[in-house]
Amino acid sequence: MTLRFSGLVVLCALALAACREERVTLAPKTEELLRAKADARIEALLTRPDSPPFAAIVVFRSDVFLHQSAMLERHNISLLDSFDNVAVLQLDNGVTPYLLAEDSVRKVRYLCPPLLLARFHPAFLMSVLRRFGDDKENAPVPFFLRFRELPTDKEIRAVQDAGYEIRSREATILSVSGPLAGLPRLLDMSGIIYFEGASNLRTM
Repeated sequence: MTLRFSGLVVLCALALAACREERVTLAPKTEELLRAKADARIEALLTRPDSPPFAAIVVFRSDVFLHQSAMLERHNISLLDSFDNVAVLQLDNGVTPYLLAEDSVRKVRYLCPPLLLARFHPAFLMSVLRRFGDDKENAPVPFFLRFRELPTDKEIRAVQDAGYEIRSREATILSVSGPLAGLPRLLDMSGIIYFEGASNLRTM
């Protein structure tokens, strides 16, 4: 029994060591910029060597098209959408440190894997960008969530745990209210297939 327990301890120690080795060590300046401009989820992605590309909301100090196009092209960063001084960019752990180092960047917030942007009604996404640009992403906003099937009790609780109040429920549609900063947690839910603003709900 003792030998078996000792072997288990050794295996656990090796596994922990392997996990530590796989973590990317960030430059002190990058860590400082992450604390100042980004969120914890982006920091976690940057420390993973196998980090996939992700879509992020980036707020600049000036208009994206007029003043940031050359910088984005220089760093080979894809522009997925934009409104005024706010953009949805496709980032990865290779280009993000360079973006953070730009003085024109105010803040960078993780949103979702790029393919999930198709879940947003275009007008709702524009309103999301506007809110982030005005630093109002933590203020409650009403909008609609459309589920693939009738939402289960577990899914309802997950929406509430993400910081959203359930205002009403009709078949596969939930009317909710909460901060747009919590959208990444909702986008992690595979059962939600569409996000739409409260003013432009339409029949799918």
